[in-house]
Amino acid sequence: MPFIAPPAARPRPYGHNRTPALIIAGCRLPVACCLFTLLPAAACSRPTGGRFCGDVRSDDGRPVQGARLTAHGARTTSDRFGRFCLDDVPAGADVRAEADDTCGGSARAEPGQWLRIVVSKSLVVDSLHQVGFGTDVELRASLRCPPPGPVSWRWEQLEGPPAEPPGAAATPAAGPAPAGPAFRFRTARLAARTSRPDVLALAPPQAGRYLFRVTALGGDRVLRAEAEVTAASLASGLLSVPVDTYAYVDSGAGRPPGSWRVAKRPEGSNAHAEAVPTADGGAGVARARFDRVGLYELVDDRGGTRLLFEAGPWDTVPQDCDRPECHPREELLWQTTPHARALDDRLDGPTPEPFGPRCLPCHVVGWDPGAAAAGFDDVATETDTFVGDDWPGGAATLPRDLRRLANVWCIACHGSGRLPEHGKRPMVVRAGVCAQCHDAPPRYTRVAEWRLSRMSHPVADPALLAEPCAGCHTAQGAVSRMRGRLARPVDAALAEPVTCAVCHVAHTEDQELLRQRGTAAATSGVLFEAGRAAVCLGCHQAGERTGDEASRARRLPEAPQTEVLFGTGAYGAAGRPHHLSPDLCVDCHMARCADCHTDAERHRGGHTFRAMPPADAAPEDCDGDGRTAAIPVEVEACLALARARVESALSSLPGCTGAVLARAGQSLAPRDPAGRTLPDCETEWRKPEHDALYRAAHDLLLIERDGSKGAHNPAFAVRVLRAVLKAWP
Repeated sequence: MPFIAPPAARPRPYGHNRTPALIIAGCRLPVACCLFTLLPAAACSRPTGGRFCGDVRSDDGRPVQGARLTAHGARTTSDRFGRFCLDDVPAGADVRAEADDTCGGSARAEPGQWLRIVVSKSLVVDSLHQVGFGTDVELRASLRCPPPGPVSWRWEQLEGPPAEPPGAAATPAAGPAPAGPAFRFRTARLAARTSRPDVLALAPPQAGRYLFRVTALGGDRVLRAEAEVTAASLASGLLSVPVDTYAYVDSGAGRPPGSWRVAKRPEGSNAHAEAVPTADGGAGVARARFDRVGLYELVDDRGGTRLLFEAGPWDTVPQDCDRPECHPREELLWQTTPHARALDDRLDGPTPEPFGPRCLPCHVVGWDPGAAAAGFDDVATETDTFVGDDWPGGAATLPRDLRRLANVWCIACHGSGRLPEHGKRPMVVRAGVCAQCHDAPPRYTRVAEWRLSRMSHPVADPALLAEPCAGCHTAQGAVSRMRGRLARPVDAALAEPVTCAVCHVAHTEDQELLRQRGTAAATSGVLFEAGRAAVCLGCHQAGERTGDEASRARRLPEAPQTEVLFGTGAYGAAGRPHHLSPDLCVDCHMARCADCHTDAERHRGGHTFRAMPPADAAPEDCDGDGRTAAIPVEVEACLALARARVESALSSLPGCTGAVLARAGQSLAPRDPAGRTLPDCETEWRKPEHDALYRAAHDLLLIERDGSKGAHNPAFAVRVLRAVLKAWP
């Protein structure tokens, strides 16, 4: 396999060119301009020399602070913006700039010209992007102005998965880093897979990002340079994608491997599908680079899946989503969110920490140094703009073309270019949309935490895709439900689990972007203040009031956390609310326990939604063994005893020998231990004379399906279970 080396400059796959511009103290000026607004106007008006002004940049466009400038005996240093002025310099003189770890640079002092001096780094190594997974890569450092004498080299990896030796199996490299100007390694194989034929979303942990540092030591000089390598660009998992990037498709882990091909592509495109090595060794993953703007169709000839992509640049979508016939309300609400100020807030005031190129990708639209897709980084280069925390004049002084790609607006989530036809694309409710920025551990852990929760599990049961279940078990259904619409059945090929978009929305006045907050209603109809937990309680309820109608239908208490917390919903016992904090569920399930409890498990709280189990003793002995254990231990033992009693009574009914309690849609029904139906038993079970047994079973399931093992309301849980045991001794 050939090594991936720095690519030759690629032509842009779109047709926009911009005149380079320079931003100085809030003014957008041509590079040729000598205006320096922080200095007297006369400084730039002298036609025959005298004062000359300019700036010093590194060869990556970064302003160089502290550069030492000399010209005809005049001396000065550049400020934090890289700017300088020299007095008493004759026209035509050579202005020389020297800076640490550079080879220096110079410019000729021409009257009426702003001097741009580029100082080349002494040690350089090119970054490489979209090199692929399981690919042999070579990084090569070079010295532009070598130090005197012999040079020794040292390479070290700063970030990313362990670099494997080239041509080797998937085992981490061992021993010291190689000494020499070249470093070779193999990128890790692709670990991200889907459970069905689909396009892959690639967040920072899945995209294979590496960061290396090379050090060259010679004489008394120590030179350092860093290089970034990415296996793939970040991907949202949508079918609207940036041009000049690879799309990754998967026939589904554990399914027969697919055979992907590009069935449709724009004229002049060379896009083709190529197999991708995976960490699990399975086949069925392919990638194709969309090198032209337009439509691409990828087809799995074995499985029959067809995916239609729209590839486009970031800078061609008008920022006019608020047109009256489109989304004026969404635009108005988005303007109030942190996303709308993601870059502005950083440039318009002091920042709590340094803000530079490493931060920009999540504060702007379309940042991708590995693709010529007219994203923020491309336009910044074309307009000769370097954006950092010391930006003069604030965000309003950005060049117009760059300004429209600042902050996180509609296309950052919905994708570049035109959107494919509705109904033929995965919806924007996918977690991959948010994961591009919110899944970058160890600092940004929200999506990584969510992946540990049950909410992230794919929806496998077809019954959960039908109404009304889809309204809580799929992202599409939940969003429809909270918008006041019917939760229609969801296509299994598009169904998403309970993703970020179920609880959060990008266009809302809520500063935590919550879809719901404040007053909630229990199944019983009682209204109560839920705070931030209002978004949880639409689904975490029993689903129907207890009573004769529910008894006749043998209703199953679905997810009765609200009922248990408030001490309601049982036939055989009543209770009272337990520990009603301002934000209810959120206060316990999202508290980061490890911040206070040294014995807390690592993955608790946050978006894992896993609360610390209580260590307190149960309020009383529940199972009658004469001992009072910790709440979860006591309640779990009592649940086992109560289930045994109820199922023993169920098994004694005619035709019900060996029957167990099971779910049948929204009802509670008898089944054999293998889950098969028992028609005669079910007929008997539904007779009115067995209502008392059903109500005991309902109360047992109320506490069991609550899932907290009594933690949500210890006294109520024990009271309900003791009532079941008393009724069925």
